[in-house]
Parts: sequence; C-alpha cells; structure tokens
Amino acid sequence: MAWLGIAMLTAGAAAAATFSNFGQSAQKQDKTAGELRSQSREEFESRFPIVNLSERREPPAEKRAETQAKEKKLKRGQLPITEYAGNIFTVTHWETKLPALPVTESQAVVIARVVDAKAHLSEDGTFVYSEFTVKLDEVVKSDGDAGLAPHNAIAVLRMGGRVKFPSGHVTLQLIKGQNMPRLGWQYVLFLTRSGGHDDYQILTGFELRGDSVFLLDAPAEGHPMYRYQGADRESFLNDLRSAASGLSQS
Repeated sequence: MAWLGIAMLTAGAAAAATFSNFGQSAQKQDKTAGELRSQSREEFESRFPIVNLSERREPPAEKRAETQAKEKKLKRGQLPITEYAGNIFTVTHWETKLPALPVTESQAVVIARVVDAKAHLSEDGTFVYSEFTVKLDEVVKSDGDAGLAPHNAIAVLRMGGRVKFPSGHVTLQLIKGQNMPRLGWQYVLFLTRSGGHDDYQILTGFELRGDSVFLLDAPAEGHPMYRYQGADRESFLNDLRSAASGLSQS
C-alpha cells in the first residue's frame, strides 16, 4: 500500500476530483441503469471519519507505545498537515493487477458490519488514518488469527480521513479512487497486513445493500471489479466463497 505520489490541491478541489472519479467512473461501468445512487460532494466527504483537534486528548501511557508502533508502520514521510493546507489528494496504483475478487491478494476476507469509525491524526501530524470497528458475520478467508470468528469485533484501518482544526477549517486527506465504509452498513472486506503490522488494512471491498452488491471503491475504468457492480448478492457471495474454497483446496 505504498504511496507513490502526492498532490496538494486547493481546499475542495481534491474532494471534487475524487467524487467525480468515484461517481462518474462507477456510473460508466454500471450496467444496471441507475443502481449507483448519486452523491453530493458533502455526502461523499461525510463518509470520511473526522478527528476534531479541539477535542483531541493524549492517549494513556499504556496505549501510546502501541499507537506509536502502529503509526511507524503506516508512516509515509509527508509534510505536517496544517490548517492552511488544502485537501491532500494522493495518487497510488492500489488497484493495479487486482482481479474481480482479490481473494489471493488478501490475508483475510470477511463479511462484516461497521459498528464504529474514528479518524486519527498521526503524532507527528503528517497523515490521517481511519480506524473502523467491524463485527464479523462470516469469515470467508482467514490467515489463522484467533480473532477472526463470527460475532467477534476487529479493528481495520484505511489511510485517509478528515482533520478539523480549532479555527473550524477542515482538511480532507484521501487516496484517489478509495472510499470509506459507512457506519452501520454491511460489507465484504478484503484485508491485508504486512511488515509485521498487527492491524488489518482494507485493500478494497463491496457494499452489500439489499439484494445487490456495490463497489466500495472506484478503480480505473474497465477494471475487473466492475463485473460485480449491481450484481445479485447471492450470486456474488457464491462466487466469493467458491474462490476462497478453491484456494484452501489447492
């Protein structure tokens, strides 16, 4: 999940660009005539958890070392985020070579509901990351972690989020084409962790809404994942379980 390029845009421009990418790209790929509902820029940004610096408190001593270790593994070597910064729009190639169902590329695949969402500004102030607590409904693929069991809650991370400064200014940091899961909604999440990282990170995912499936993210046009945009839920889950079962038997 290396960050390969960073562009600092004027406030609002990055969010508009990414919203355009998320909405228009997915709509172009949508073959089911309007399943992907439209979003305003405000609706899109609201999906990104926010850390309010006016309410920020130092973590307890026993938690600080854990947080520092986590942030050291996430660190991307950027300049500090200040209230004078525009939105921070990061370009990566996260979707490159991913198949329609990136089961092989994931350490774990789960069906889960988001029960909590928080944003964190790193201790050195150089990046924002979001932490979601998800309650597991089904573990489709596991890397052997004992915590991966139905009805358990685990933490999953994703780079990006919003920072609200005491002045009221809000800076949004995001990766092009990546969205955030919504509180209370159910998802299939493809999870990775590497470099000794204790926490799972969201590679990508699908939103389960009624009898249909929608992409969490907006990869480049023509990406194989769009095969499942607006797909029937049960058919999608059958494909997912078959892909995971094939790996376990190989």
